[in-house]
Amino acid sequence: MKIHFVGIGGAGMCGVAKIALTQGHRVSGSELAQRESLNELRDLGAHIFREHKPSNVEGVDLLIHSSAIKLDHVEIQTAVSVGIRVVKRSKGLGELLRSSGKQIISIAGAHGKSTTTTMVGRMLEEDGRDPEVFVGAFVPYFKSNVRTGSGNHVVVEACEFDCSFLDLKGSLALVTSIAPDHLDYYTGGLSEIIGAFTEFANAVDKSDGVLVACADNGIVQEELLRQYHGPLRTYGLENGMWRAKLISQIGSAQKFQVIAEGKIFGEFTLAVPGIHNVQNAVGAIALADFLGVQPHSMDLALKNYSGIRRRYEKRLVAKDCVIIDDYGHTPTEIACVIKAARQDYPEATIICIPCLRQFHRTRLRLAEFAFEFANSNSCVVAPIVTGLGDDDDSRRSVSSDDLANAIRDHGCPSFAVYESTSLADAVVKMVRNVPNRQTVIITIGSGESESILTELIRLQSL
Repeated sequence: MKIHFVGIGGAGMCGVAKIALTQGHRVSGSELAQRESLNELRDLGAHIFREHKPSNVEGVDLLIHSSAIKLDHVEIQTAVSVGIRVVKRSKGLGELLRSSGKQIISIAGAHGKSTTTTMVGRMLEEDGRDPEVFVGAFVPYFKSNVRTGSGNHVVVEACEFDCSFLDLKGSLALVTSIAPDHLDYYTGGLSEIIGAFTEFANAVDKSDGVLVACADNGIVQEELLRQYHGPLRTYGLENGMWRAKLISQIGSAQKFQVIAEGKIFGEFTLAVPGIHNVQNAVGAIALADFLGVQPHSMDLALKNYSGIRRRYEKRLVAKDCVIIDDYGHTPTEIACVIKAARQDYPEATIICIPCLRQFHRTRLRLAEFAFEFANSNSCVVAPIVTGLGDDDDSRRSVSSDDLANAIRDHGCPSFAVYESTSLADAVVKMVRNVPNRQTVIITIGSGESESILTELIRLQSL
């Protein structure tokens, strides 16, 4: 089959294209931006077009596009007009995974799903299972967001945005959390989100599958599990059949004990900080155990876990200054990142740079964002970036100054800067005004952080 990808270079799309190529499909794609992923796809045999035009879809059997691509796109319109089947990314990925005949392990949740997906994939890898793994973020250990393998398992991160995860239902599933997010899509609010997660969870194979769910999350415990009927393992730090208890911390690493249904299951060491990552790890352990993975393999995977791009990613580590970048874009994720930094660098001054995307979400959750960012020592707010669902009204409804003012109302010094170079310069001056104390700078959010980070690192290196 010949498959064409519109926007093939994007983080999610290039991974789907890679899976299609490894399955033997002929792949083409169009991409305007210059992306690192294009060279790898070319090496694997993909034909890349550097412009969008009707002739790109000639001879194509299936066209796959991301949710960000509008349906009036010239290639989509051409495909529809000549009878070529058109599907969004998640549906195309789901069809490719099901056609492989492998057991699908689907991992979803408002936060923690990329990390947990990677952990489960690494545990299977250490156990010699040679899994296929699809993550929504770049995994340095895999040197990609996709690990291809010839084993019988595929572990896939399933995002709830626009109900994409319903295209990626697995015979085994893990739910890390449920929260009121993507409200531009879920116009029915939290009840609609819970309904979608319930459908996702109840799709597990009741004969030889399982749902693994985080009982520390109130919505999961009180709403999802009440409506789920089937094999179940719950986990958490405070609640659940499988629980983790922190024993010690050595540098960034954390040693913890796992109790499974009242009995000691084992001790494990996780190479990255943050108690939320221990929570993710115990969920991965509960799922891996169901699959028969040996505890030694689980421990090896966690000891060697090096994280994923833009998840507490240390971009600069110097004697007096550490720069961390994180994709966290919900209040819970922001709280976890700041808490992890406090755990990692207990004596440091923490400066946060909120880099938020989507005016609609920022306006709706402004008070929550402000409360969490105020747990830093100071904030310099970057420009909010337009996201899916934003229009002129939403862009006028909230500003970076509004967020800075709300943070300041909680007693945390905060101001907004609307240009990357000026923002970086202001932050570096703040760092240099903190004598004899380490400073941790954290860019947090799904907005534009790379230009800020580049300038921060350049200035800090002078």
